[in-house]
Amino acid sequence: MSQPTNPTPPPINPYDVRELRRPGMSTTSKVFLGLGVGCAVILMLCCGGLGFSGYALVRIAKNSTVHDPRQIEDILDEIVTIQVPDSLTPTIGINVDLPVLGPFLKGVLYQDAKKKSMLLVGRFNPSFANRDTFETQLRSSVEERDSEDIEVSESESLDMKIHDEPAHFSIARGTGRESHEESWEVIGQFEALDGGPAILIFKGRTVDFTKDQVLDMLKSMN
Repeated sequence: MSQPTNPTPPPINPYDVRELRRPGMSTTSKVFLGLGVGCAVILMLCCGGLGFSGYALVRIAKNSTVHDPRQIEDILDEIVTIQVPDSLTPTIGINVDLPVLGPFLKGVLYQDAKKKSMLLVGRFNPSFANRDTFETQLRSSVEERDSEDIEVSESESLDMKIHDEPAHFSIARGTGRESHEESWEVIGQFEALDGGPAILIFKGRTVDFTKDQVLDMLKSMN
């Protein structure tokens, strides 16, 4: 029995992030887009009975991205006020509003011209998942999609208050496993302006940012 010349293609996996990766996107842009996809999956797990398919949620996350610098800055201002270093410019923003349910996820990504340094700030609606779930998903998305990890040589914690609520940051210094460039890596949790759980991720080369500059950026948050 002869085989058909044009076999039926395999079914599309709605959670396959590769479909959302555009040619020329930087690693950090893929990380950022991955956060939206990952959080869409969280929403499906939390609200699977509300009639949203996994594929629909992933498409919503993809279609909610913006590239206009002013829109990106507006999204950041809705989360937190922060003095972003001049060398980092708005790259991409995401603002997910779900039909009937309302605001779900918002965040921004800033990068330098060479895409060697980045600042990511994201905020999640606490009605759909608790802080631990949100933090775990964001950390997982970054770890899975960021091709450059660092060998940490030193680290310290910074505790302060943002919007009159406790905020915690982990500040690490280390060398890239592939590039061998020394960088800062900051991951922190805080309360957004509207009281929702938020996270900040910063990665910057030590040749471009001193420790004082990193601390000044974090302490400017209010």
